[in-house]
Amino acid sequence: MGTTKDVTSAASGSTFQALASPALNELPTQWSQRPHPIVNANWFSRALLLWFDPLVLKGAKDPLTEDDVWHLAPPDTAAVLQARFQGAWTTAKQTTSSPSFFRALLRTFRRDIGVVLALYTASSVLILLQPVVIKSLLQFLTTESATAVTDLGISNGYILAALLTLLSFGSVTIMDLGMVFAGRLGCNAKAIVMDLVFLHSLSGHQSCTSSGDLVTLASVDSTRLFMCGLWFMWTFLSPVMVLAIFVMIGFDLGAWPAIAGAAVMVALMAFGVLEGRAVGAIQKDILVVQGERVKFTNELLQGVRAVKIYGWEAPLQAHVEAMRGQELSLLKVYHYRRQVSSIALLVAPVLSLALCLVVYVAQGSRLTPPLAFITLAYVNAARTPCSSFSFSIMNLFDALHSSHRIDAFLASSSTTTISTDTPPSSAPTPCPAPNNISSKPPSTPPLIHMQSASFQWKKPSTEAVDNPPEHALKHINIVVDSTPSLTIVVGYVGSGKSSLLSAMLGDLHLASGGCHVTVRSVGYCSQDPWLQNATIRDNIVFTDQVDNTPRYNRVMSACHLEADLASLAGGDSTEIGARGVTLSGGQKARVGLARAAYKDADLYLLDDPLSALDAAVATTVFHECIRNLLS
Repeated sequence: MGTTKDVTSAASGSTFQALASPALNELPTQWSQRPHPIVNANWFSRALLLWFDPLVLKGAKDPLTEDDVWHLAPPDTAAVLQARFQGAWTTAKQTTSSPSFFRALLRTFRRDIGVVLALYTASSVLILLQPVVIKSLLQFLTTESATAVTDLGISNGYILAALLTLLSFGSVTIMDLGMVFAGRLGCNAKAIVMDLVFLHSLSGHQSCTSSGDLVTLASVDSTRLFMCGLWFMWTFLSPVMVLAIFVMIGFDLGAWPAIAGAAVMVALMAFGVLEGRAVGAIQKDILVVQGERVKFTNELLQGVRAVKIYGWEAPLQAHVEAMRGQELSLLKVYHYRRQVSSIALLVAPVLSLALCLVVYVAQGSRLTPPLAFITLAYVNAARTPCSSFSFSIMNLFDALHSSHRIDAFLASSSTTTISTDTPPSSAPTPCPAPNNISSKPPSTPPLIHMQSASFQWKKPSTEAVDNPPEHALKHINIVVDSTPSLTIVVGYVGSGKSSLLSAMLGDLHLASGGCHVTVRSVGYCSQDPWLQNATIRDNIVFTDQVDNTPRYNRVMSACHLEADLASLAGGDSTEIGARGVTLSGGQKARVGLARAAYKDADLYLLDDPLSALDAAVATTVFHECIRNLLS
């Protein structure tokens, strides 16, 4: 612990106590830095969720903050989940030409699904046993003999009451534990989807997926899979439980009352399945409209300056409102049909009970109070599976539609294979290579080798065979040697210089010809610098945790940024705002170039990095950074 020392004031003779700061290893461990309690919890604590009690007690005393919550357990972290899914996804791609995201997800969580299914099954068995115990308890209460024999062979009322209590407590406890595991399963599935969207949106082709679709995938579709993880078990358990309940009703009331009640239940459950399909189709339309609205709104906000200058507020607002109105109309139909399905399955047990008793009495049988209570207990046991079946079916169809969207996203965002040769279809004779560029690979593997390569911005779909998308680049022949060199591509505006760099990065679809890229890492500087709302240093080093100060200082000097930093009060810790709004055009270009230069890459692709600089600064940056530092 820290040390103390008495200090006496010469003026007043008062004694003060000086406190020395404790050593770092003597500081108490912060709550959020402690390992997740479930990691060290025993089976009893996990079964009764006792490991969660400290957080509840802490929240009862003081409001909880972000620092009060533990870090994730290692199996639930995004890195571990992504590694598990990638293994299943790789296996799926090796076994079939059209891998399914949903099947890969099931393969990833097959062990977790087995645990949840076992817990739900155990809880369901205990729920089904409760009416049997209630029947024996009623037999004991309605028999005057003290040694009455019940169906369970137990003639002690205390034992029957205790058994009913244990069954109720056990079913609820196991069901709650199953819901915890199911919620964890849903959260992990949602994390995988969000991680996939993030990774593929950064590494995938441009123009494959709009920003609205990306937002929808990361928010709506991931939530659909989360809800499916919570409810999907009832899709299988509900029919089995209902069948078992009506079999037991048949033993007590007879075959025909049980068949009549089961017919009503099955009819309403079938209605729920049909409504679930319809709701899933409506949800698919909602996601399409929602994605278009988010995309348009995002573009509107990005170009709000032009909107204000030209006075386009009214027509654009009307267009947004029209898109929102279409979305609201679909949402009304969606929620209406969901509620109809839910209400139908909620009243199904009541209608089934009434029909069972009516048919039983219509047969001329005498309905006694014990028999009525027993039948009521059976039907009450069917309430949970019936109501849950409605939610499970609708969430399952929603998840399947979302999975199809994720399949399309993964297929469209998959980058062109690094080493690819595809025969040109109905292409003219390839253009000859220039004299100073070889069309054949040299003896040592080049960094980039394109031979009669044609590229498209969008991957042609099966529906667009008669009208394929235009080629962004046609019959490109180029070799970038592995020896250190500077290659400059020149051409008029719109000739495809930026598209050529995008093709080298894998952002364009290879339509024909060959493209071989053998670099391990690439440093890229775009023509329009991409800057995030962070400090200058963070925009250059990003999340690099290595203290590479010499490299950083060399980059800042080579990019002629030292004078700019000296004029800023915060230096390289200055926040530059959204898209670098506080910087000039030349400063933005040099920060973007510095980020590419800071990366220790095998190949640097610089898209017109000096256009925004004046002649003197451009000459300095060209010689010190491009010709010296990057060489």
